[in-house]
Amino acid sequence: MKTVPVVIVGGGPAGIAAAVQLSRMGIETVLFEQEALGGLMREADWIENDPGFPSGIKGEDLARRFCESLEHRAVDTRKERVLALDYPPAGPAFTVATDRGRLAAERVIVASGTKPKSLPLFDRMDEAGRSHIYFDRTKIPAGGKRRVAVIGAGDIALDYALGLSLNPGHEVTIFCRAEKSRALDLLQERISRVRTIDLRLRSELDEVLSIPSGGLRLSGKSPAGRFSFETDDVLVAIGREPCKDFYTPQLLGLEGELIASELLFLTGDVKNGLRRQVGIAVGDGLAAAMAVAERRSEVG
Repeated sequence: MKTVPVVIVGGGPAGIAAAVQLSRMGIETVLFEQEALGGLMREADWIENDPGFPSGIKGEDLARRFCESLEHRAVDTRKERVLALDYPPAGPAFTVATDRGRLAAERVIVASGTKPKSLPLFDRMDEAGRSHIYFDRTKIPAGGKRRVAVIGAGDIALDYALGLSLNPGHEVTIFCRAEKSRALDLLQERISRVRTIDLRLRSELDEVLSIPSGGLRLSGKSPAGRFSFETDDVLVAIGREPCKDFYTPQLLGLEGELIASELLFLTGDVKNGLRRQVGIAVGDGLAAAMAVAERRSEVG
């Protein structure tokens, strides 16, 4: 089994930044990403806190620029799903099993991001019902006239709603059980100006059913009493949690020790909680890459 100096798990901003920096320093790296490169950047309607783009930039456009950096550096990027990451007791390398093969790595940078939280209401649905439930804005069909219900009212939910509203055929309704949105005032103000977006606060779902038309019926409680709402699709945006599903139990137990030894690095959203920002993730990736180079230099 081949051993490479560094494996990066995840191709979002942290993983891409780390890969580009390692390439600059001449360190062989393999980056694994099971979906499209760019991570949640691709989901963002508009990114406006990057000083390099004073007027802001669409998430898809910024992701494209990141990918161009990978291509420019000819980074070994593989569209593979990491199934298991382990660190055997005998060491001295990690083992990485993907859906296409296995390799070993001296060090691993985990940039796997987060996975969306769901609700039991949706998890209990049959396959036909779940086919109308999404956690990724870009997966919702773009053509035709569709009604989309967004569940949640934080920054991500409102940003998703704004992105969906750009399709002339989409009507978007946001359901939030809280009394007010937690999103930035700037996003709330923008939502208020879009005629095809309806924000419904203090609306708590308690039932989701498939309907003959092929969509879903959402039912629940609001200050005005019971409500029933029919929709083509549901986009769930109620929060996210670190994605470490590929860790073996052994690695989970050794994580702290491996991080302290600077063999394992957590970067970006997988470690930053609510601070899910492109700039923070990029900084994490660069710092991890530089630490890898320093440790390799010491060993050498």
